[in-house]
Amino acid sequence: MGRKKNEGKKRAGKFFGSIKVNVWRLLTAAVFLFMFFLIGRTCIQIIRTYAEIHRLNTEKEFYLEAIEADSLLIERLKYDDFLEQYARENFHMQRRNEHVYIIEEE
Repeated sequence: MGRKKNEGKKRAGKFFGSIKVNVWRLLTAAVFLFMFFLIGRTCIQIIRTYAEIHRLNTEKEFYLEAIEADSLLIERLKYDDFLEQYARENFHMQRRNEHVYIIEEE
């Protein structure tokens, strides 16, 4: 009779032991899945942020070049000769009793 009790305890121990192992495996898998989605979402945000930084740096370079060109134009417009030339070329201004003919080159 003692052997049957020991065998029953061994079977129960194996059964409950396997359940404990399966529970731990499921919990471990759940934690890894949670971390994968959490880290994966973070990686996607990092990639988007780097793309945004690259786009903004490109835009910054464009505006810095435009500022440099406009600063040069402002410096040149301080001289009356260039101011008159610029006004005639870009705004088609003319003096009194003067006719201006616009010829477009192709």
